[in-house]
Amino acid sequence: MSSTWKPFTITSFPTVPLTTTFTPPPLCSGVYLPQDRNILMVDQEASCLPSGFKSQETSFFSPGIDCPQGYWSACHDTTGVASITTVTCCPFRGDISLACVTPSTLGGRWASLFCTWIAPDGNGTTISYTGSSADDKTSTVPLAMTSPDGINAFGVRMVFQSTDTPSSTPPPSSLSSSSPTNTGTGTTASTTTTTGAQAAGTPVEASSSGLSTRATAAIAVVIPVVVIAGLVGLFLLWRRRRRQQGVDGLGANAPLAQGPPENKYYYANEAKWQQPLAPQELPVEQSEMRTELPSVQNSYEMPVGSPRGPSRA
Repeated sequence: MSSTWKPFTITSFPTVPLTTTFTPPPLCSGVYLPQDRNILMVDQEASCLPSGFKSQETSFFSPGIDCPQGYWSACHDTTGVASITTVTCCPFRGDISLACVTPSTLGGRWASLFCTWIAPDGNGTTISYTGSSADDKTSTVPLAMTSPDGINAFGVRMVFQSTDTPSSTPPPSSLSSSSPTNTGTGTTASTTTTTGAQAAGTPVEASSSGLSTRATAAIAVVIPVVVIAGLVGLFLLWRRRRRQQGVDGLGANAPLAQGPPENKYYYANEAKWQQPLAPQELPVEQSEMRTELPSVQNSYEMPVGSPRGPSRA
């Protein structure tokens, strides 16, 4: 069984629309081993697929513009009628993403299973699946798988033309409810890329050939802010230099104010100057003069009533 998909030609389709995102119930989130096929499958129950689903090779949702939740746009083509695009949505579970299978290569219990995943060579990989026993008891068990072991699914196929989608929305053939990425050990799925709402008509950002609306708005806001900030910076720089020039005028290079001359005394609050006193001599009258004692001493008489001294005998 080959996993290389080859398109086939189909030109007319019944009207079975799929224009909104179908969300499978929680019970459809695993890998199962149905007893009637005895092969590992994803979404084998009708409740896990959109209303109106049919597994025949010629059955398509029309118009179909939205892969179900947990599916990705695995393959698409415009063979037959160029204006009509056919899309096959395949499921993914964890790090396993199923891809398209050429319908003409399918047969037996694989008939109508348009999506498949083949385990890698070498060490392979281990998955968990849920199976039912003969007594209708279910259990989930691990299983080591290597090539050519695989997992299969019906897939959801749909067609659309340009008039089925808004002009601002890219074709859903290049979008999906979730998109897988390759990790080297198999194809893994990422549930955070393109949503079904985007495929149904949510506007997308402009391409790299032009600026988006957000980018234009950002530029319109940022440029005036930058200009204003530059003007403010220039003003502050000018004022700082102005102040610096004023300070420099009083600095070391500025001429000194006229101060008092040497050997003079300055009295606060007014400019009073006093010459130092010249050397002075004492006046002649105050100079030291030589004097002599008198040579004759004046005689004095005692009063009459005064006693006399002892007389000489």
